[in-house]
Amino acid sequence: MQEPPAPAASKEERLAEVRGILEQARKAAFTIPADKPVARAFLFQSLVMAQADAGSIDEALLTVQAMGDDPPQAKASALGLVAMAQARSGDVTGALDTINSLDREPWKSLALQAVVAGLAREGYLGAAEQFADQIQDQRIRESALMSMAVAQVSAGDLAGARQTGEAIEDERLKESLARLLAHAETESTGEKRTEIREVRGQVVFLGRPTRTPLEAPYKFQLPSTGMMVAASESEDPGIVEVRDRVREAVEEGLKDDPTAARESLRATAGLAAGLEDEGQRDDHLWLVAVAQAELKDFEGAFKTADRASEGMSFGPTGVVGKATILRSIAMTQAATGDLAGALRWAENEIDPVSRACALLGIAEGLLREMERESWPGGFPKFPKD
Repeated sequence: MQEPPAPAASKEERLAEVRGILEQARKAAFTIPADKPVARAFLFQSLVMAQADAGSIDEALLTVQAMGDDPPQAKASALGLVAMAQARSGDVTGALDTINSLDREPWKSLALQAVVAGLAREGYLGAAEQFADQIQDQRIRESALMSMAVAQVSAGDLAGARQTGEAIEDERLKESLARLLAHAETESTGEKRTEIREVRGQVVFLGRPTRTPLEAPYKFQLPSTGMMVAASESEDPGIVEVRDRVREAVEEGLKDDPTAARESLRATAGLAAGLEDEGQRDDHLWLVAVAQAELKDFEGAFKTADRASEGMSFGPTGVVGKATILRSIAMTQAATGDLAGALRWAENEIDPVSRACALLGIAEGLLREMERESWPGGFPKFPKD
């Protein structure tokens, strides 16, 4: 007689598993040498966000304390991440208490700005406005209001964006918002679109799923994690070819037999490795590896990661390098149901930066899997162009 299937784990049991993996990642992060400050700061902030997302607010605050005050902006940013998670869950009072633990300016205002920007980007504009009202530093408050206005434009609320913009006095920000509004109005009237190209040179952005439409000339979505991949325009034909081949491979591989798409991506990794600029090269190797993981070609993804710079460094879109790529591979592998496989290689990583990143990615993948289940019909899709 066949044994009945084991009951599905409860949400609390799954979160407990995530917290255990995050604790492993935290321990690995503490072994990173002090002469790698970029990796330490980036990992601690990322850990704080994941811990807060998993509901481990106390653990997240302990991680913030362990960061110390050097540099102070890193601690302010991390506390902002904790407060953002609290506000997202409805605990506005707790979020304000977290921010108020910073007793000095401009760090308190910077933490509030991080909360406002994050909430606005995810569509929580009412909560974002409450936090914006608490910002004492006028320059920082206006930057936060700009974040809200941009989110309102993206959501099609042009009247709301104009109203938000009335409180902005900085001429540069006012001009930028006016251009965004003019661009949005042109699109809504069906006139010929004029591209805003101020961010040309920004390469690849992998963002969390959101209800807010994302405008970008290059974009596609990864269904396993809901991550939205976007990039601004590039005039480098090599970069354009890599991007086009990646998007085409993902779309074809998810629709049909992925064998040909996997082979195409392995060849595309060679093209990305040939890009002259190191930051661009690592960014696009990251793009290829994420696509390979999405199509479950983990062997190919690891080979792509091996072509990237060791550890972490600052690239065109932020922190790049092999460890960052391993984090994304681990996230996708865990989100697609192969937790045991992801843990097997992550726990055997010798380099502490890579090990911490991989374990962090696994926890994030499990959180994205739970988040995907919470959206009716799955993650929100890009609006049709």
